[in-house]
Amino acid sequence: MSETTEQESRTITSSVDICVPPEKAFKIFTEELDCWWLQGPINFHDGSKTHFMHMESCVGGRIAEVHDPATGDGHEFGKITIWEPGHRVAWKSTIDSVVVDVVFEPKDNAGTTVTVNATIIGDHDQGMS
Repeated sequence: MSETTEQESRTITSSVDICVPPEKAFKIFTEELDCWWLQGPINFHDGSKTHFMHMESCVGGRIAEVHDPATGDGHEFGKITIWEPGHRVAWKSTIDSVVVDVVFEPKDNAGTTVTVNATIIGDHDQGMS
């Protein structure tokens, strides 16, 4: 007899208001990943080989550190699960049990509230405590 248990999850949320419209905020977040991705050994699989970080713009696309710019080969960090330009992007990590969901909400002043939800599934005592 097998027993099914519901996995626990823990979510950390952070929001910021910025002075650009949602479409531009989304474009900067997704197309300029290498500009904001924190550079350092904890955030790279192999920083000595990494030329830049890249997010492929479609559901099923990769988030990867690119080791060979000519071929796009490198180390995959995640797979895009939601791609709604100007509104939302989400991915599932391929290296741990984290799901990231980023929402771009318009503000009255033509700005945007960007909200990042990072959810770890399962044993969160090992990660985001």
